[in-house]
Amino acid sequence: MLQRVFLIIVFVLASAVLTNAQSANNLKEFAQLLPGFYSTEAMWKQDSTFSHVQLRIVPIWKEDPDGYWFYLEQAEVKNLTRPYRQVVLHLTTDGNKIVSSNLPIKNRLSFAGAWKDEALLKKLAKADLDFSDSCNIYFEKTSGQNFEGGTGPGGCPNQYRGAAYFTNVSMFTPTSLASWDRGWKADGQLAWGPAAHGYTFDKISGL
Repeated sequence: MLQRVFLIIVFVLASAVLTNAQSANNLKEFAQLLPGFYSTEAMWKQDSTFSHVQLRIVPIWKEDPDGYWFYLEQAEVKNLTRPYRQVVLHLTTDGNKIVSSNLPIKNRLSFAGAWKDEALLKKLAKADLDFSDSCNIYFEKTSGQNFEGGTGPGGCPNQYRGAAYFTNVSMFTPTSLASWDRGWKADGQLAWGPAAHGYTFDKISGL
């Protein structure tokens, strides 16, 4: 009896070790694929109701032992000097899922263009982040080097255009990033965001 219990414990522990190792490998793979220059130009040319947007993701704080960190900057081509989204992404794991914490940057426009300005990027510190307003996107590896993700149950709090919360659905491959953000009113009605589908960013180059 004791031998049987011992074997079960060993099996459970071995399974946990293998799961943790696979999660770590998936996280590393995701983090290596993520940096780069992305654009919605192809989508915009097919459907001008969507904006022509450029997205840059660059690694930061590479020596930090707590996961992987990236600076993200997103702007319309017609107004590249005033990006409408600037966040720090913090990648960690939770079980078999990759957690991408989107951390807003306080006084974010003071860091506009940091993706191409190493001196400016080095000034960015954790003290510049608003950890109280973070939102998590959870990714799982599906096949090959493809990942799918989205917000957790209930989405994330959001007050833009009368919304109470927003949801995200994302798909990530080595060549593209598709992201569908939508804001919802408390009664479940759509407050903002495209009704049919989200944006598809083609990866133009890596870093």
